[in-house]
Amino acid sequence: MSSRNSQTRTRTRNPKTELDVIAVFCEGSTENQYFSTLKGLPAFRGKVTLNVKPVGRQGHSLLSYAKQQIRKMSVKPDVVWIVFDKDAINNSELAQCIAESTQGKYPIRIGFSNRQFEVWLPSHFTEVKGSYLPERLDRELSECLRRQYKKADQAQIEKILDHLDTAVSNTAKFADIDTDEKNYLNDPYTNIAYLIRQIKDSAVKQAR
Repeated sequence: MSSRNSQTRTRTRNPKTELDVIAVFCEGSTENQYFSTLKGLPAFRGKVTLNVKPVGRQGHSLLSYAKQQIRKMSVKPDVVWIVFDKDAINNSELAQCIAESTQGKYPIRIGFSNRQFEVWLPSHFTEVKGSYLPERLDRELSECLRRQYKKADQAQIEKILDHLDTAVSNTAKFADIDTDEKNYLNDPYTNIAYLIRQIKDSAVKQAR
């Protein structure tokens, strides 16, 4: 094996110089645009490596895909998240995903929203309350943005991300998915703030 190939297969971490690598496998275009825009914010750029990949899968299918991809990686990320919605997933599959996510050599964190990822978006402006059907989400996001909400629109996502700290604060009442087995079945529910906190912690560690 050449020295170059050897270097790609292992990584000796120097916490003072090497950025944390957080991999996010997500379901669709909105999640991809959100996290791809987020990693370019001044607070995170050059302080954490956020690898985002939309794969068009939900639930157990997304979890299985992420595990397969991790096994193929010569250099493993420090943390792996999958992000998906509950709109087409029953409680049994969701419970299976939670149980299996921590199994194996490389545990996976679950970022989850009930009913859909867009439930996380209005929290950047106001506290999340009551069930969010698509019509209500569209209306409230349009009111917050003062223009018609467009799914996965980069300019709108940038405006939403101006209020990132507000979103974390407004969703503090939601327990993480692996600490309260009933909380995540509520409608609405979102634990995306836990992923945001992890990204922030990695960036702060690097800045020290």
